[in-house]
Amino acid sequence: MKKNYLTLVLLFLFVYTSNSQTIVSTDPENRKAVVEELTGIHCWACPDGHRILDDAKAAYPGQVFAIKSHSGGFAWDCTTTGGYNFNTQWNNGEYETLMQNAGAYPAASVNRQVFDGFPHYVSGGTALSRSGWFAAVENVLSQPAYVNIAVSASIVDSNLEILVEAYYTDNSPVATNYLHVAILQDETNGPQFTASLNPDYVVSYEINPTYGHSAETEELEYRHMDRLVDLVNGFNGEQINNTTAGSFISRSITYELPEYYNDVAVNTNEIKVVAFISETNQNIINGAGSIATTQQNDILVSNIGLDDPVVPGVSELGLVVTNNGANDASNFSMSYQINDGEIITEYFSGTLASGNESYFTFSNQPDFSNYEGEINITISVEMDGDDDTSNDSISEVFSIYSYCAPSMDCSYGDGFQLVQIGDINNTSGCEGYGDFMDQSTDIELGSTNDLTITTGYGNQVIKVWIDFNDDLYFSNDEVVVDNYVVAQGSAAGEYTETIPLIIGDNVQLGEHIMRLKSNWQADVPENPCETSQYGETEDYTVNIVESLSVSQIDHSLINIYPNPSNGEFNVRVRGEDLDFEVFNIIGQRILFGKFPVGENSINLTDFEDGLFILKLRGDGGETRSYKLIKN
Repeated sequence: MKKNYLTLVLLFLFVYTSNSQTIVSTDPENRKAVVEELTGIHCWACPDGHRILDDAKAAYPGQVFAIKSHSGGFAWDCTTTGGYNFNTQWNNGEYETLMQNAGAYPAASVNRQVFDGFPHYVSGGTALSRSGWFAAVENVLSQPAYVNIAVSASIVDSNLEILVEAYYTDNSPVATNYLHVAILQDETNGPQFTASLNPDYVVSYEINPTYGHSAETEELEYRHMDRLVDLVNGFNGEQINNTTAGSFISRSITYELPEYYNDVAVNTNEIKVVAFISETNQNIINGAGSIATTQQNDILVSNIGLDDPVVPGVSELGLVVTNNGANDASNFSMSYQINDGEIITEYFSGTLASGNESYFTFSNQPDFSNYEGEINITISVEMDGDDDTSNDSISEVFSIYSYCAPSMDCSYGDGFQLVQIGDINNTSGCEGYGDFMDQSTDIELGSTNDLTITTGYGNQVIKVWIDFNDDLYFSNDEVVVDNYVVAQGSAAGEYTETIPLIIGDNVQLGEHIMRLKSNWQADVPENPCETSQYGETEDYTVNIVESLSVSQIDHSLINIYPNPSNGEFNVRVRGEDLDFEVFNIIGQRILFGKFPVGENSINLTDFEDGLFILKLRGDGGETRSYKLIKN
C-alpha cells in the first residue's frame, strides 16, 4: 500500500554544537544563487524555464541551486487514473504569496530579491519572468554575503543524515535570520506538457499509457529535475538569533525518508538537499547544496567544461568534479586525452567535501589550433579506494571552430534585402551568405544606433554580433541585437523595420566584423556557424570610435610594417607628431608615448603572441586605431 508522506512521522534531531566549523568557510564570500521556481506538468513554457536554469547551473557550477515547486494553477494531479502527482504540500498559495502573486508560469524568485528594471510579473515583486532569470543570477553572484553556509548529506538505511554549518563573516543588518533546508528529488520521470521545449529532458516522444493521456495532450515522458518534496523546518524556516560577525551555527538533522511523496516513489539515488539563510521571509543571503551520498568514497566527472564549438586561443578546458561519497575526498587526479593523443594528468589540491562539486581548469591547456574538424575529448578522475569507478570518465565530441560562412535558403524572401546603419546602405538579393566586409561605417562608443532591415518574408528573427575582441568568433557576450522579430505573424511580402543596435561604453575601439543572421520563425542559434533551413547570413565591418565628432587621422599619413611580425613593428609618421597607446586583447594598456614625424618602432617581443590595438591621436583630437598581430 502506498504511503502518503503527510502521515509519516519525521524525526528531526537538531544538535547545537560549539565546535569549530568542519565544512563551511570562514573567509568572506559572495552570495550563491538560490532560484525558487513555480512550475507544473501542465505549464507549456515551464520546460523552457528548466532549460534556462540548467544553463545558469552549467555556467556557474556549484554556485546556483534550483528549487522547483510544483504548486499553483498548472500543477494539479495529471491524471484521473491515479498517475503522477508532483505537488508539494505547499500548494495553497504559499509560494505565490512569497513571490507577490506571480500571475503566470514559469515564474521564479532569485534569492527572493526585487530587481529593479528586470521583467517582473508584478511591479515590485520578486517573481521574475524567465527572460530575467539568468541576469538576476549573475547579479546575485556579484553581491557580497555576510554569512557563509555549507551542507552535506548522506543516506544511511532509510534516514537522510544532514549537516548544515553557517559562519557569519560580518554582522547581519537584522537581529534574526532564518535557516531553511529543502529536500529535492532529482531526475524523476513523469509527464510534461510541451516537453519538447526542453528536448534534452525528453525521455520519450511516445505517449505513456500509464498516465492515462492521449496524443492530443502533448504530455510526453519527461525527466523532472530539482523537484521540491519537503522543507525540513517548515515553510518559514528556523530562527537564528546569533547573527553577529564570528557566530558559528551547526545543525545535525536526521530525516526519515518515506517510501512515497504522494504517489511518486522515493529513489535514494535522486535525493538532494539545498540549505539557505534569509532575512525575514525575503532576501536570501546565501545558499548551498549537496547530493545525498550512498557510497562511502565516490568521485566522479559530471561535466566537461568546454563549449562547442571550441575556439582556438580562446576556449579553456576544464571539468566539473563531484564528490558523491559520504567521506571527504582529497589526493585524486584528473586527466584529459584528445583523440588518441597523450594523457595529461594533474592533481586536485585541497579537499572536496562530501556532496559538493568543484570546477577545475587544467593548467596545462591543449593547443586547439593543432586540430581541425571534430575532436574527441575524454576526461577522467582517479582516486584510491573509489567505490564506484563506472562514473570516473566521460567522453564528448567537439567541433573546432574556424571562420565560417553559414549559408541558408533565402529563395522565398527570407533574409536581408536591405541593411542600413550609418554609412552602410546595402541592397542585396538572395546570397545565402553575403561577404560585405568591404562596406564599413563608424559607430560611436556607448551609442544607440538605428539598424534598418528589409526582408521579403515575415517572422524573420534577427541576431547581430560584433567581434569586439577580433578572434574571428562571435560569442554570446558580443551580441548587440538579440533575436529581434521583423514582421511578426506575417508571411510573404516586403517588410522594413528599424532595430536599436546598442554599443557598450567599454568595448574595444577600432575595426571589427559585424555579423547579421536571420532565421525564419525561430530564434537564431547561439552558434554563429550553425545553419537553419530558412534565413541568411551577412558580414560587414564597423569601426568603433570614441566620438563621431572627432575626425579620423588620414590613413595615408601612417605606414605600419611588417604586420604581422615577430613583435617588432615599424611605424612611419608624416604630417605631425602623434600620441600613441598600445592595448592587449582584454583592453589593458601596455605601452604609451609619442611618435615624432619620421621612423618609429614598437617592440612587443616580451609579450605573448596575439592581437594588439595601436591607438593614435593627433593634436586636434583626431584618432585612428590599427590592429597589430604578433606571431
